[in-house]
Order: sequence, then structure tokens, then C-alpha cells
Amino acid sequence: MRKKYFIAVLAVIFCCAIYSPANASDSEIAKTYLRRAMASRDNPQILSRMINEAKEYAACFPEYEFLQLEKCHKVGDFYNAEMYVKNMLAKRNKAFLLDSYDIDLQAAQTYHHLHFYKEALPFYKSAVAVTGRRTKDNYLTYLSCLFSSGISASGILPVLREASALFSDSEIVFYQTLYSLKTATAYFGNPTDLIRQLENNGYLPQEIQYLKSFLVKNQNDLGKFVADLEQMQDISAKWGRNIVYGLMERFTITDENILRNCLSLWKKYDGNSDVRTFRFLTYSPLADWIKANDEFASWAVYTGKRIVDVDDNGNAELVIKVKNGIVINRSEDKNQDGIVEREFVFHDNGRIDTIFTRENNKNFWRYNFNKYDSSLLTVENTRAGEIAEKYFVRKGAFVFNESQPLPILQDSLLDRREEYWNGQISKSKFADGRIVSQKKDKDSDGYFEYSAVFTNGTISEAFIDTDKNGVPDLHENYQNGKLVLCESGYSGTTGFYYYKEIFSDNKIEKYWDNNKDLKYEIYEKTLADGNICSYFDINSDGIYDYMHEGIENGNYDVYTLNSDRTKKQKIKAAVNKKRVVKEKGWTVISSRNADLLPVPDEIYFFDTKSEKMNGTFSYKKQKFYFSDGLLKSKDFSFRLLRNGERLFLFDCEA
Repeated sequence: MRKKYFIAVLAVIFCCAIYSPANASDSEIAKTYLRRAMASRDNPQILSRMINEAKEYAACFPEYEFLQLEKCHKVGDFYNAEMYVKNMLAKRNKAFLLDSYDIDLQAAQTYHHLHFYKEALPFYKSAVAVTGRRTKDNYLTYLSCLFSSGISASGILPVLREASALFSDSEIVFYQTLYSLKTATAYFGNPTDLIRQLENNGYLPQEIQYLKSFLVKNQNDLGKFVADLEQMQDISAKWGRNIVYGLMERFTITDENILRNCLSLWKKYDGNSDVRTFRFLTYSPLADWIKANDEFASWAVYTGKRIVDVDDNGNAELVIKVKNGIVINRSEDKNQDGIVEREFVFHDNGRIDTIFTRENNKNFWRYNFNKYDSSLLTVENTRAGEIAEKYFVRKGAFVFNESQPLPILQDSLLDRREEYWNGQISKSKFADGRIVSQKKDKDSDGYFEYSAVFTNGTISEAFIDTDKNGVPDLHENYQNGKLVLCESGYSGTTGFYYYKEIFSDNKIEKYWDNNKDLKYEIYEKTLADGNICSYFDINSDGIYDYMHEGIENGNYDVYTLNSDRTKKQKIKAAVNKKRVVKEKGWTVISSRNADLLPVPDEIYFFDTKSEKMNGTFSYKKQKFYFSDGLLKSKDFSFRLLRNGERLFLFDCEA
């Protein structure tokens, strides 16, 4: 019993050493899990467990993405395959188990499966360049990718020539023949002889017939070829449709019997469910003949799905739903990852209803159209399953080009836009392609705290409601997009703002109207050198009485003023004896010795927000009321003026 217990303890210690090395760094932990995962690729349960354990630490190593891509290929789930490939390639220089061959081949095969043929080609090229790792299968998939990519014959020939020199195989001969037929050359031998060689080696009959279809040169040859094809029983629907479609695309058939036989074959190979049937019914010169023929007329009123599945793997790249001959849905999944990248939804009468362009099922754009005239109405941008933007568009403000990944919205015809980001709502209005107004509700509570007006597409005015009561208490003016005026202290009773700031290139000017008589008791300007000049109208008659001017040592000079704001007389005592009640932040100004003046102990305002000059003050343990900024006791009399946070006490008895 003790022996069994001892063995069990050793097993636990061994597993811990494998799965969570003591005192190991995160990178070493990741390597341990990834090594175990690579060694368990035939055991899905252990593989999945090791990948999940390594995921937290595997950010630096491409082995993690390599294993995920292998899993994608096995289960046919390519939802994140493109992301895995890009991450694997970005980290390839940090691989500790994989070599360049493994990474290049995995990237090539994944891109190939996603139908990104041109992206796959350079990685196939790198993989087959590794002399000791070349395989016939790699060359065959490389050739398949080359022929599917639309690359020129000059790009295919070197690879095909190299594969032919390395391997002798019927599948290599198939590509030699296909190359010769498509380029009308005999570089690898006479195409007829190559086809005969394939037949003698028992190559697939349907693929041989596909090659033979390229030997058809005229309508007489076509008639004989189609007659022979009708007798064959071992051709799949996919290959049969490809052969017939290729023939009808290359030839203008004038013989009705041959045409009838071709269409009969198309029907035999389930062509009615193939999206290419639309070509015969819409674009073919023989479309009218087809529609008028009793045997094929039903194609025009077909109800069901028509699909394109190039590699015949059950995952269609294109699905078109038809109802009574009218397309009601078109869905495109070009990389076959299960995400319909573009979907067109139509009404039963064929008019466009909706277009979707998807990155995935939670991130997509939706275009909604008017059912009566097919004009675009709204455009919605959904992120993480929630609408992030919504555009309201005027009629006709939409251009769709098949070569573009997204429909093009013409800003010149945009009417409104709504944005929803991180709990914030923004609504914008446009005219002639330019924004004219914007509102923002930062917390989605129904109050728009910010609104702006634009002139010629540039902001000219803004209103801000800081207390969310529906009344803007801050107003901004702009010139050429630059802030030049800011007003606050709004009164809903009078409709005026009682504080303002004016901005220019070399100074800032500020004005306070504390008693709301539309006369600014304090005017302050900040100069380019940082000095501040403050003007005070202590009796509210519209004429500034004092100027408070900064000097180099950080103190202030105080002057009495003429009516034109020119200096009249410096108050000398204020220069030498100016009193600042530091703990209160008050400045006492007097022509007498300010240090000797008694001052209140505390000053309280009833309404600090509106800056009304009413409140109480305490002095020698007594409480006094004041109004209109006049503080009086038996020992002093001060006129109060406020400049934001700063408080000035002017000696009225000087």
C-alpha cells in the first residue's frame, strides 16, 4: 500500500514538473505546455488542454498559432484563421520547435483554403525551396494555387517544370496537360498524347473529359463531344457543370440540337442550382430561345437556391436565393469561414432592401434602402453587437462598385449622423456634404450637454450644459475653427452670460459682471509676457476706477484711473504695504497702509455659482449680512469684487 502511495506521489510530482514548472518564467511555462501540445497532436483532449493552459503565456511564440491553425483545418472552422496566420508570421523568429518550412507551409495552406491565392504563393515558394523537405503533395497544392490565382503562364511554368523534373506522376501530367491546353503550346508534349497517357494510367475520367473539352475547336467537334458526354455515367455534377459551362462560354452555338443537348446536360448535372444559370438567362445571346423553350422555361421562374462551390467541399462561396425567378438574397463567403462578408437582401419584387458587409457576426455595416425607389435611407455600423453609428442619407447618396469591399457613401448627400460610443450619443446634421450642427449626450441620460454650430464645415459656435438642466451655461465662439470667445454664468431670467473670456494671438481678456447689471465690474487681461492687468469698477458706474498691474517680482502695482482707463496715480501704500490675506486668498487694496486695516474673519456667499455678491461675513465673533458686495462694520467698509476664485476688498474709507 505504501509503495502504491509513493508511486502516486511521484506521478503527481512528475505531472507538476510537466504542466507547471516550479520557479519557471512565463515563457518557459509556455514552452513546456506547447512542447506537450506538439507531442499530443493525435490526442485531441490532451492537445486542447495543453493549448488552453499555454494560451495565457504563449503570446511570444508562433507554435500556439500553428496548433490553432492545424485545429482549424481538422474541424473546418476558419473563423479566426487569418488572424492566426498573421500572428504566427509576425512571431516566426521566436519559434523554438518549428522551423521556417513548417511555418511557411502552414501559412500557404491556410491562405489557399481561404481562397487568398496570391497571398499563399510566396509561402508555397519558400516551402518547396527547402531541398530536403520537398514533397509531391506540396508541389501539387502549389500548382493548384497557381492555376486558381489567375497568374500569368510565365509565373506557372518554372514551378511546373521543377515539379516535372522531381516527380513522375499522373497528377503532374494533369497540370502539364492543362498548362499546354490553356497556353496552346506543346512545352511538355502534345496535349493529345498527354491525355492518352493519362487514360492509359487509369486517371479519373471526369478530369480527362475536362481536359478534352479544351480540344473542341468548332461546332462540329462540340456536337460530337456533347454526344459522347451524354453517354458517360461517371462524371460528378461539379465536373459536369464545369465542362458544360466552359463550352457554352467559349462557343456561340447556332445549332439548336447542339444547344438543346448542352442545356440538357446542364440540367442533368443539376445546373439549375448553379448560380451560373443566370448567365444563360440574362446575358447569353440565346437567352430568349432558352426562356421560350418549354423544357427550360421553368428556369426563369425557379424558386430555391443557386450556389457556387468551387472546391465542392460543401461550403459555398456564393449563395443566391430565388423566388419565382426573382433574386431575394445574395450571400458571399469568399474565404469559406462561415462569415457572410457581403449579403444583399431584396424584396419579392426584386428591389433592394438591405445590404450587409461583415467583418464577423458582431461587427458589420448595414445599408437600408427605400422599398419604393431603392434609394439609400440609413447606414448602421454595428460594433460588438451594438449599433455604434447610424447615418441618415438623402436619396441617391450611394455608390456601389463590385471592386470595392464596402459600398461608398457620398458625404455630399449625407443628412444626419448618430454615433454611440462608450455610453455617449452624438448627433450631427449635414447640408451639402458639410456638417452644420452637432449635439452630444455624454452619458446617454437624455440631456445633450454639448451642442455646436458649424459654418462651411468649420465650428463657429458651441453651447455646453455642465449641470444637465437643459440650459447651456457655457457659450463658445470660434473664428476659422479657433476659439475666440467663451461666456459663462448664464441667467435664464435675462438670457445673458455674466462672465466672458476673449482670446487673441497675444493676450487673453476676461470680464466679470457680478451684480448682473450688464456692466463688467472687473476686466482682466493676460499679456503675452504672462503679466496680468486687472481693472476694477468699484461703484458699478461703468467706469473703471482702479488698475491692478503685475510687476517683475510677482507683486502688483495699483493705480487709480482716468475715465479712458489711462493711469492717473499710483497708490504708493499698495506697493510697499499691499496686504494679501494668504490663508484666505484675499487682496486688500487701499491708499492707506493695507497691513493696518482690519478685515473680516470669514466671508460667505449665498450663491457662489451665479457669483451674486450677497452673503454673510463674520468679524469679532459677530455675524453680519451684506448685499451688492458692500461689507460694513464699525471698524471697516469694503467693496467686494470677485475675479473667479480671487477676491478683492477695496477700502471704501480711504
